[in-house]
Amino acid sequence: MSILHTKLQDILSNVAADGFGQAMGVIDFDTVCLTIDTANSANMKIEVFGTPEDTEPTWASAQSLTNRYYELQTVNYDDGDTVDGSTGITLAGTDTHRYIEINTNLLSFINIEISGYAAGNITVSARGCNRG
Repeated sequence: MSILHTKLQDILSNVAADGFGQAMGVIDFDTVCLTIDTANSANMKIEVFGTPEDTEPTWASAQSLTNRYYELQTVNYDDGDTVDGSTGITLAGTDTHRYIEINTNLLSFINIEISGYAAGNITVSARGCNRG
C-alpha cells in the first residue's frame, strides 16, 4: 500500500483576528490532519469548513446555493472525541495544542474560520494523506 501525503501547510499563521485562513486543496486526500496551536490566552471559536465544488468558494461571503461550503466534524487525536462542525472548538482564555483529523472524502478545499476573537494568537497547519 502506498501512502501519499503533503508537507505541513499553514492555513493560519500567528493570527490574532476574526476571519478565514488560506484554503488548502484536498481533492487528492481522504484525510487531512490539523495541528492547532494557540498562545497568549486564546479566546476565540475555531471552525473547519470544506467544499466539494470544483472552484474555491468565497469563504468570507455567506453560504448560499452559488457559494457552497459546509462545516466539518473533527476528531481529536488526544481522546478520540468528535466535535460537530457547527459547534467548533471554543477557547475561553486557555491555550491549546491539538492534533485533529478531518474526513475529506470528495472535498476539494478546506479552510479554517476564527470567530468571536477576543485574545490570543493561533496557528493552524494541515497535512493531507491518502492511504489508498
